[in-house]
Amino acid sequence: MINTTFFKSTLKQGIIMGFSFCLYTTLMWLTKLDTVYLNIGQYFDMAILILPILIILWAIKQENNLYTVTTVQRIIIAIFVGAVSYLIYDPFIYIS
Repeated sequence: MINTTFFKSTLKQGIIMGFSFCLYTTLMWLTKLDTVYLNIGQYFDMAILILPILIILWAIKQENNLYTVTTVQRIIIAIFVGAVSYLIYDPFIYIS
């Protein structure tokens, strides 16, 4: 059974990941690191690939500290964090 704190704690990581994507996109557009300064921008592109993995692992570790998390629950945590970040990032991309 999933604990009630599951949604509160993973919601926090999803919000952090969504706003991190928004911040990354804004930074890349304003500094033109994605078009003009590609040699510097490539390092930010690597970081943005690692960021979701780290945040999902952080969410799983936080839940694992509270109670034992099964493999299925780990997958649900990853999907939930990704869905929350998508709900923040997609409207940002649509508006900008």
